[in-house]
Amino acid sequence: MKLSRNRASRAVTVCAAILVTWEASAAPNPAPGPTPHQLRNISARSRVLTGDRVLIGGFIIQGNAPKTVIVRAVGPSLTIGGTPLSGRLADPTLELYAGGNRAPIAANNDWRESQQSEIGVTGLQPTSDFESAIVRTLAPGSYTAVMRGRNNGTGIGVVEIYDLSGGPNPQLQNMSARAFVQPDNDVLIGGIIVGGSADEDATIRVVLRAIGPSLGSLGVPDALADPTLELFDANGIRLGFNDDAGDEQALELQETGLIPLHAAESAIVTSLGAGNYTAVVRGKGQTTGAALVEVFDVPERTPPG
Repeated sequence: MKLSRNRASRAVTVCAAILVTWEASAAPNPAPGPTPHQLRNISARSRVLTGDRVLIGGFIIQGNAPKTVIVRAVGPSLTIGGTPLSGRLADPTLELYAGGNRAPIAANNDWRESQQSEIGVTGLQPTSDFESAIVRTLAPGSYTAVMRGRNNGTGIGVVEIYDLSGGPNPQLQNMSARAFVQPDNDVLIGGIIVGGSADEDATIRVVLRAIGPSLGSLGVPDALADPTLELFDANGIRLGFNDDAGDEQALELQETGLIPLHAAESAIVTSLGAGNYTAVVRGKGQTTGAALVEVFDVPERTPPG
């Protein structure tokens, strides 16, 4: 599982996690220098459909100062080994929402239409003129990025959120992505890059969750009835698998306060060293439905006594 990106820093990053044969177009990381372990960026890949089945990325800024981010919706430039990805979204649009507001605080169709200079100086301008991007300085709080296809177009897309500010305060505390999970390559995929310390023994403790059934109680239609969750390293070696969170690690998950609400939902809690990791959400038995993949940075477990 390889993501083609140029990384100058070593921070905890949720990135466009991918299957073995898929890679995103390279983009530089604007974060300056090594920083303490923290969540830095998020992106997720899935098939963008219409209505409620679009691709949604969520994040929370925690702290006492604003943070500048760039949000991107990538489709036309997606490739496999340099060859354009079949079925990619031809013309994505992007909306950014704050809290529970129904009206977006920013929107973009083609990134050159607005904020071209602000986007250009980040070094993260999209490769295709048909891709979308928003640069915004945001107060602490919760935010949602929604990626759609223009004129109800459909296809494989990636939504990305990059922290441009760096530093531990404020920080991106919780990141998630929601999409409609289908079989084979149309699953929901998210990834993690762990870093922040030159010490090879340094780790970050995270909780990864695959949420499906409990989305129905939030009004999300066609929620995935039984999601599974896999965690892979950069070499494609599977490090963990969970079907139902109550079956394994239940006590440790309860201690974090992040055990899923529904027995059929999945979660993994683990400490990860520096490197690239991939989380894949599938429907058990090739089932389909709306699902959420989440990553939380949590404190290390306190030894008993």
